[in-house]
Amino acid sequence: MADQADQKRSGFIYDHLRLFLQTAEDLGLIPMGYLYWSLIDNFEWIDGFGPRFGLYEIDYSNQKRVARPSAYYFKKMGARRAVFPPT
Repeated sequence: MADQADQKRSGFIYDHLRLFLQTAEDLGLIPMGYLYWSLIDNFEWIDGFGPRFGLYEIDYSNQKRVARPSAYYFKKMGARRAVFPPT
């Protein structure tokens, strides 16, 4: 989810995890983990540094990394081991 303003990413993560877990349950599977693409903003071959996919924003002028609100949401779900809607 390329969302530089980080307005939609937490909702995307919630919807995706909810459907992923429901599908796994329907198929009788036990999920062992979930990885989000991507931890940090990165270089995309077609679009360069434009899209902002990361849970952490990178300021490319000084390489400073700053956690976006969606990073804290993702962390909170992991700590609780539960899927709940973002607030």
